[in-house]
Amino acid sequence: MSAEAQSMRVCRTCKNTLPRNSMYFYYRADSNSLRKDCRECTKRRNRKLKYKRDYGLEYEDYLAAKKAQGNQCLICSVEFNFQKIEATPHVDHCHTNGHVRGILCRNCNIGLGLFLDDPNRLAKAIEYLHNDIV
Repeated sequence: MSAEAQSMRVCRTCKNTLPRNSMYFYYRADSNSLRKDCRECTKRRNRKLKYKRDYGLEYEDYLAAKKAQGNQCLICSVEFNFQKIEATPHVDHCHTNGHVRGILCRNCNIGLGLFLDDPNRLAKAIEYLHNDIV
């Protein structure tokens, strides 16, 4: 087998033949073997598992919610874009009961979190922004 053939691997999920560096290594001291899925398929699988684990949300339901929102944030209407970190979609949920409220951009989701999801704090912040006192 040539060195070039040894440096290629077939992903078990997407079936693409990819360079060896497109696969993750197992993180064990006694192993330097490669995982069976490519990096992209691994990321996709982990994303699906995260939505189910963290929010009880099937990945298909997440995609449907994004589509129903026009692929944009419910607060600021920025179009979701994985190439811009501030425009990446994030699941917004109630920290008390776990209920998913919608999909927001990173900035809006973090903003709500920093205000502890408290409408009174947000109202005071809005009032503060409207004041021109220095």
